[in-house]
Amino acid sequence: MTNGRTLKNSRYVFILGAPNDDLGALSDVSLSRVKSAVSIFQNDRDVRIIVTGGYGDHFNRTHRPHRHYVSDELAKYGVQTETLGYDSFLSSNTVEDAVQIREFVVDQGLWNFEVITSTFHIERCMLVFKCILPDRNIHFHSADDPVDISSLTTHEKSAMLRLKKQGGVIVGKEFFPLNNRQ
Repeated sequence: MTNGRTLKNSRYVFILGAPNDDLGALSDVSLSRVKSAVSIFQNDRDVRIIVTGGYGDHFNRTHRPHRHYVSDELAKYGVQTETLGYDSFLSSNTVEDAVQIREFVVDQGLWNFEVITSTFHIERCMLVFKCILPDRNIHFHSADDPVDISSLTTHEKSAMLRLKKQGGVIVGKEFFPLNNRQ
């Protein structure tokens, strides 16, 4: 039980990973997502914040998982480490985030949860999560974008086109189709 809430009835907020440099310093994208999480935590101290992000050449080449750098930053703002929970979200992309979160929410019997990402990423994030978790109620928070996001928006546009062209999300041999509302 967490401050009167059972784990199943807790409010869960997942922060999706974003780049850090080769020394572990968080990018502006990551810091913006941290800022959003801190704001949520300050308004609801019982919230369970879970950070995703492992390793990948495109966002974290250090010896520590990205989620640990984000957790360290959250702690600076008083987000207690016990709210950071569940140590298996070592994803390297949005689809892996959604698959790992799906495993967790199904295991915990959760029907409602929240996801923090960035404004430039929100459309694709929503599409991926709705394909992989069509029966869940997901609230998305879009953190502010950094000033220069031109390369990020180019990547997002091409990824969205690919998902729409293939008709959904492919994970290994499993296909998660777009539903009629997407």
